[in-house]
Amino acid sequence: MFRERTDVQAFPTERFDADHLAEGYWCDGDISPIDNPAPIDTLATREPEHAMNPTLSIPTEADWGDYRSDLDQESAHETFAGKSNAEMQQYFREIPIEAASDLRFMPETPFRYYMLGFRDCVMAGGFEPCHDCDAASCFIRLVAEKLETQPRYIVPIMPELLSAVEYVARNQTAFNAEESIYGSFPEILKQIQGLYANARDGNRGSSLSLNSNC
Repeated sequence: MFRERTDVQAFPTERFDADHLAEGYWCDGDISPIDNPAPIDTLATREPEHAMNPTLSIPTEADWGDYRSDLDQESAHETFAGKSNAEMQQYFREIPIEAASDLRFMPETPFRYYMLGFRDCVMAGGFEPCHDCDAASCFIRLVAEKLETQPRYIVPIMPELLSAVEYVARNQTAFNAEESIYGSFPEILKQIQGLYANARDGNRGSSLSLNSNC
């Protein structure tokens, strides 16, 4: 049965149940709601709508463009092309730093599709030791980086990313991300909020250093 939680900001490390995430629930045997201000709409719950929403469709070869002209894009294509986000979850979970690097160099459409899959992985948890902090840091920093350098790539999916970004930023310790190593997630969140507002207004904002820890 479903029950309300009264504790705050505790990141769940139990198994993720995609059927309940859209309702704001985690599955840990005794199902309890995620401490999130707004439910996260996952790709897993909406795959039947692919034909109506290109963001939810597995990118086509045409979406990858001339990937052979760029070694980084070619590498990302080799790993991701033709695969669903469900198929890529293990890759995101096992090597989040490399996965974030692949995302960084993707063309627009593949980036948008697989970035939502990366979000789902970060929110699901279940990482090996030390990978939770890397995944959280890479995710939140990649959002900030894209808003700063390629806002056109990420602004269309920001409404689907923002609640996850806020959750990660407010639960840094739960991701075992020491501030002395990974920087301040709340400060990165402030930057993201400013960059997003500027991107929607057609402006550019100042940035933190985003080159370390992804």
